[in-house]
Amino acid sequence: MADNSRRISIITLPLRRRSHTESCITRLYENTHIPFELIVVSQEADEDTKQWLTSLRLKSGPFHTIYNVRNVGPAIGRNQGLRLATGKYIIFLDNDALVTEGWLEPLIQAIEKNSSLGAVGPLVLTSEGRVQYCSRYTVEREQEGKRVSVGLQFTHILNEHSVEIPKQCEVPWYPTTCLLVRREAMDKIGGFDENFALIEEDKDICLSMRRNGYRISFNSRARVIHSAGHSIDYRSFRNNYKIGLRDIKYFEEKWQCKVLSECSPNYLQALGASGMKSDEQALFSIFMRVVPS
Repeated sequence: MADNSRRISIITLPLRRRSHTESCITRLYENTHIPFELIVVSQEADEDTKQWLTSLRLKSGPFHTIYNVRNVGPAIGRNQGLRLATGKYIIFLDNDALVTEGWLEPLIQAIEKNSSLGAVGPLVLTSEGRVQYCSRYTVEREQEGKRVSVGLQFTHILNEHSVEIPKQCEVPWYPTTCLLVRREAMDKIGGFDENFALIEEDKDICLSMRRNGYRISFNSRARVIHSAGHSIDYRSFRNNYKIGLRDIKYFEEKWQCKVLSECSPNYLQALGASGMKSDEQALFSIFMRVVPS
């Protein structure tokens, strides 16, 4: 059994966007005051990437590195990090996420106070202070006691001071933009399902934990800034939407429920997406359904 005397392992997966990765790791070392180990799982790593990460390690702080010559996707990449991790608690952190001062303590306190928690996520903000993810947005719908859909529902804009956001509550699932999980729970569910190539792997691990008796929690005292926010990368949509559709289909067949992704017209306008071209709107509508407020 791995020595987990070092309680926290943080896993991040850089793919291009070097400036984001540098900022992410720098903030980790500036704003994290609990000892941790960092595992960087590099995607599409060539010799130049290896030299860059070596230089970054010298500038920022120590971290372990796994090199993949191709983009293996988040599920496989995080499983690679899990196999190397020694912590009792694992944190999955996107490489464009910036932790804030005191971000980690509330997550650790929450999961250590409640042995039934398998995972806990923070309040995720955009760089403008708008809420990207919180308990009000991560939802599950039921009919006659049966789950019929799970996912995201963006009804209206929230900011970090919105009174509607609870300090802590149970949620059906939470994104892996930043998610602290109990290692024991991840081992019990067998890690990430590597059939997911691009998306839906976070919903899947949360539902798997719940099926095994664990609960998922949200804690707004912990705050992380997602520097990419809700910006829409149409090129990425075009290149990857078929993979995303395949992941959605696999999730829905596995869990016998629909993937929910809805937003209001006002929310869409706040994203700067109301002026999309027709082809862009068609692609966007594949993954996000616009419904009245």
